[in-house]
Amino acid sequence: MSYMSSLRLVMRPHTSDAELAQSLANLWPHRWHESNCLLNILCSVGLHRWMQLDLSAFVPDREVRFCFWCEKVKLDGEIYGDRSVAE
Repeated sequence: MSYMSSLRLVMRPHTSDAELAQSLANLWPHRWHESNCLLNILCSVGLHRWMQLDLSAFVPDREVRFCFWCEKVKLDGEIYGDRSVAE
């Protein structure tokens, strides 16, 4: 999926936070393939390395963070990941 098509997904209206988190996850490529086994274990037990992009133009008044090591997205403090189910 191209970057522009990912931006279009983010900009369309969403029915839920989980759907928004899933579309935001397409903007940040997760790094399972680059991280080592220890980092994968840390993410598995809930210790993530959160990074933030400036997405205020697309999702104003929302705090969006991405885990650098896995596919999780933190949206206003709620963590979404595999199939965008809140943990």
